[in-house]
Amino acid sequence: MSADLVDWPSIAADGFPFPEAVPVSRLVGELSAMLISPDPVIRDDYAYTAAARLDQ
Repeated sequence: MSADLVDWPSIAADGFPFPEAVPVSRLVGELSAMLISPDPVIRDDYAYTAAARLDQ
């Protein structure tokens, strides 16, 4: 498995499609870390929005 992070800006630009090539455990780990980020773009625009949309 690659140590590279998921390309969240690209996923956001595409409307948050579910990244099927990435294991769910990795998505959850990255989103969990991003949700506590002090950077509002990472926390709100990517992590919060991804979590809300991927749940649908």
